[in-house]
Amino acid sequence: MPARCRCAGNPRDGETTPYGELAGLAGVFVADAAAFPELSAKPHTLTMMAIADRLGRHLAQLPEH
Repeated sequence: MPARCRCAGNPRDGETTPYGELAGLAGVFVADAAAFPELSAKPHTLTMMAIADRLGRHLAQLPEH
């Protein structure tokens, strides 16, 4: 069974925030297919690229630590 860290707005519904940050583990992000609720039979490369781009833009806006 593949590992999943589903993206959701509520920790009860998924393991990551809408930006891929792991619930309960601040600063750790998932930016690959593990964030998908389920994988389709169709190629999902462009979707993973879009998720990674969105996360990168989000991280760039965060204040530096």
